[in-house]
Amino acid sequence: MPDLKMGCFSEQEECIIIDLHIILGSRRSQIAKHLPGRTDNEVTNFLNSFITKKT
Repeated sequence: MPDLKMGCFSEQEECIIIDLHIILGSRRSQIAKHLPGRTDNEVTNFLNSFITKKT
């Protein structure tokens, strides 16, 4: 898919993921729908690493 983004999330994308995770819980595919070009797997990986860093 040519419109997929690869690499690190921007600060804005990180904020969106965290805010939506608070609202939607673990519905990663629903979160990914708010981030054009990002997959639910990327969101899952980000959240897993984010949660690991915070503990």
